[in-house]
Amino acid sequence: MVTAIITKEEISRANVSKAYKESILNAYEYAQEDEEGYFFDAACKVFRYILELTDELPKEKLNGIIYDDLIDDSASWSEIDTRIVKVIVQHVSKNEDEEYPDFFELSSWLFDRLENVNTDDFASKILNILQEKGLVESERDMILSLVVAHSVILIRNEQTTSFGKIALSYIDEILALVKKEEESEAIYQIYLLLKKEKPEQFKNRFEALLEDMIQSGTNGRYYAIMATEQDDPERALEYAKEESIDKYISTAYRVCFYAKGNAKEKYKKLLFALYKEHGMNTERSKRVLQIWGKEDRLTILEQLKANRK
Repeated sequence: MVTAIITKEEISRANVSKAYKESILNAYEYAQEDEEGYFFDAACKVFRYILELTDELPKEKLNGIIYDDLIDDSASWSEIDTRIVKVIVQHVSKNEDEEYPDFFELSSWLFDRLENVNTDDFASKILNILQEKGLVESERDMILSLVVAHSVILIRNEQTTSFGKIALSYIDEILALVKKEEESEAIYQIYLLLKKEKPEQFKNRFEALLEDMIQSGTNGRYYAIMATEQDDPERALEYAKEESIDKYISTAYRVCFYAKGNAKEKYKKLLFALYKEHGMNTERSKRVLQIWGKEDRLTILEQLKANRK
């Protein structure tokens, strides 16, 4: 029988936020479900460490904890965050044959952690921890490693994060790296970052960024369409049409949704023609309501009814 090395009562008394207590208690209960006891002891050691009941960093590599769930996404940085990050990266190493450490788990945790504190300076905290462990030497090393792992930490909820601000100083190096790795999502994130923070540079790089997206990996065209649905809708439609008719129709809907004034009327006509030619289904019926509104919805559906699939 597994012996608990931390109790729910100890977790409840810990000097951390309510959100952190709840997330740790959920992780604790999940670990208890491990009937064979493979992870429970290891998980409890992590809980004791991050709650400052011990200063001994747990050595076990496997503990069954999903770190993305171990967060308080509204709190400022505190000691518990430092300790969680130290646990996450303790088994990350920088091998001679690898250009960058694997920071996917760290980046994934950061993505959720930054949800409502996206403008706080988390980057300097992370840099200190990674330098202390010898995984990076500079902010350049850190940002390149993090971006290639999970680029969505640069902008969170339309706000440039402290990581995004650092990335602005290394745009050329980041683009060279993510193009080499064929990371189209990362190129899309750089597209959004430059659009928000460096509009003149964005304008000059616009064509190249889109071409790089399309040429990078199997999802490149998907991100190029996302990028241009509002910025260049005709181009988005062109990209989508080259992929498939279903993609063309769904893109026509989004282009119409975002459009204003005369442009909206233009894309309504296009969308109606596509629905008329290719038929209706449940999802397209819902979109009729979103585009034409309650007053015109029934009239539009009646006109399209004969072609319903």
